[in-house]
Amino acid sequence: MNTGKLHVSAHWRAGCLARLETRLDRPQLAPLLEGQSAAQVGLCVPLFYSLCRHAQGLAAGAALAAAAGRPAPPPAHSVLWQETLHEHLWRLLLDWPAALDLAAAPDACAAWRKQRTAPTPALLSATAALFDTVLGVTPSGQVRPAGLAARCLAALGSAPALAPVGLDLPDPEAWLARQADASPMVAADPLAELDAIATPASPGVAYARQLANAHAAWQALAAGHPYPLRLAAWPHTRRGLAFTHTARGWLAHEVVLTPAARVSRYRIWAPTDRRFASAAGLARQLAALPALDAATLRRQLELAILALDPCLPWQIDWTED
Repeated sequence: MNTGKLHVSAHWRAGCLARLETRLDRPQLAPLLEGQSAAQVGLCVPLFYSLCRHAQGLAAGAALAAAAGRPAPPPAHSVLWQETLHEHLWRLLLDWPAALDLAAAPDACAAWRKQRTAPTPALLSATAALFDTVLGVTPSGQVRPAGLAARCLAALGSAPALAPVGLDLPDPEAWLARQADASPMVAADPLAELDAIATPASPGVAYARQLANAHAAWQALAAGHPYPLRLAAWPHTRRGLAFTHTARGWLAHEVVLTPAARVSRYRIWAPTDRRFASAAGLARQLAALPALDAATLRRQLELAILALDPCLPWQIDWTED
């Protein structure tokens, strides 16, 4: 399936950014699911995603089960932590260094990916070696000066330290309380303020958070921690809601079933859709910068986009006068 593209339009005029807009061109999955059987939807949702596939499948299966009044399928915790770790490492080893004109680590990334099919102890050993010898991060979270992580943080002007990153999920009851009526699904995101972690103040903060998230996923995998999941069900309306995490932030699937177990309404709250619904997140990062020439500001815009971590290809439509 075509994953779509993010378009960022920027117009430079008279020494400043006169216009900054975002447009997401991506297929809308929810309308395709409405009218389908719950069983079919549960099977097909993960197939639509190339990134965070297992997290999307977890949210879909849990929401469908809640709507039907059944227990949610047990999450494949190890697989989900591996998926999260993979998404973070791809950025940390390849995309961030390239954006900062530093030497990326494609060989190290490829070697680690080969271990994803190995037994968990072998994967954990490979992950520990990757953090130690390439990123330069200790199991306790200390960033050593010689590693790739320290070089990236220095290029971004950030302190070489990992801040704790929580994996708290929205409270389904709070979600319900924010709505005037519990039956229909609303178009607005009623808990947008809880997504502050998705809009960091600067690329440096974003990199540090991603590094901390990768470290946390590695430690959770090693400790066998359960993957985050919260559910809510409204049996009288056959409505279910599931919150979980992807590498890019929290994710929600909400579904209403007919008495014949077909989907009558479906809604997905995804990190990329929230972050790039407008250019506000990008504008906040750029507003903190001093006056810059056009070429430098365009480069900063590229870093700001990477900081918000879109899950699809993107391009900048840049004009000047």
